[in-house]
Amino acid sequence: VAGETGRKKTGSPYGAFVSMRSRDLSLNDVLARLRSLDLKPVFTAHPTEAAPVASLHARQRLTEHLAALDHAAETQASTSEIEAALHDDVTALWRASTVRLAKPSVSDEIATAMAYYESSLFEAVPRLYRELAKGLSQAYETKIEPRDLPTVVRFGSWIGGDGDGNPNVTAETLREAVHGARSLITRHYTTHLNALADGADYRTRARLRRLVDSLTARSITIKDLRAEIEAFRPLGINSEALDDLLRLVDTFGLHLHSVDIRQHARLHADAVNELASTAGPSPVSTRVLDVLKMAKMLKATHDPHVISTYVISGATSVTDIWNVLTLARACGIEPAGNADDPGLMPVPLFES
Repeated sequence: VAGETGRKKTGSPYGAFVSMRSRDLSLNDVLARLRSLDLKPVFTAHPTEAAPVASLHARQRLTEHLAALDHAAETQASTSEIEAALHDDVTALWRASTVRLAKPSVSDEIATAMAYYESSLFEAVPRLYRELAKGLSQAYETKIEPRDLPTVVRFGSWIGGDGDGNPNVTAETLREAVHGARSLITRHYTTHLNALADGADYRTRARLRRLVDSLTARSITIKDLRAEIEAFRPLGINSEALDDLLRLVDTFGLHLHSVDIRQHARLHADAVNELASTAGPSPVSTRVLDVLKMAKMLKATHDPHVISTYVISGATSVTDIWNVLTLARACGIEPAGNADDPGLMPVPLFES
């Protein structure tokens, strides 16, 4: 393909788009295929891997130091300064306690997952689309901006909602996971908006301040947030910074990620049977029902997409799906949803 710069790298965006073009796929064909993608990496609950957040940050710094050493010659950076910083962080990590003396709590797991957004994902997401746009531009010899590409990746989490085999997952941990995610993404948007105010005129800074206030007061919808950010484009705000922020908004919304609920089919069957009995639900069934009641409340007070999936462990028949639908309706959730609410989709796991 004409315009190729350097050797095509297998697995890179550029290499993938060159391969598509060689198969006579037009640019519009590629964009249509990108629009059809819906990729959702999901954080799953692994308590034994819930490292202290300080250790995660230290490891991230080590990664950055090593990358800096690799490119020291290109950037004319001081190798000795990088090595000294690397030595200091390795020493600090060695002296720090990286082994938990107590079993991590669900709150610890939630905090660990959140740390990955701040340490890498918030930065990586806009960079992904810049790489895609660059590769597509080179492969098809035309200018494609990152903003021209559809959003193909969003995130999910089981942490705080995965109660299968973990009685510590409750309605309260589900609330904590959702509220914590909303707080994190709000803080990140606020940081971005405050950075945009640097160098802006008084009127623009005041407008940005009002937008920050609306975010922190939770009085703005995702549609209005996006429109407000887009409206800054003709006011002299850095266009690339606006594009990056809009990509974050399209990816993370006002809820950061969706939180999936997970529970075993056996507990659903017990809860359905106990609801129909005169004795009422047992403590275990009450916990299952309380999680669903909390889900209803959270969907009403946050973006309804924040909870839209219910994973059923140990599913063996359609009855296991029906039981979840029955319990959801009993707790006030309409699984079918509507134009504004995706509802609650049962997802059976047929496990051996």
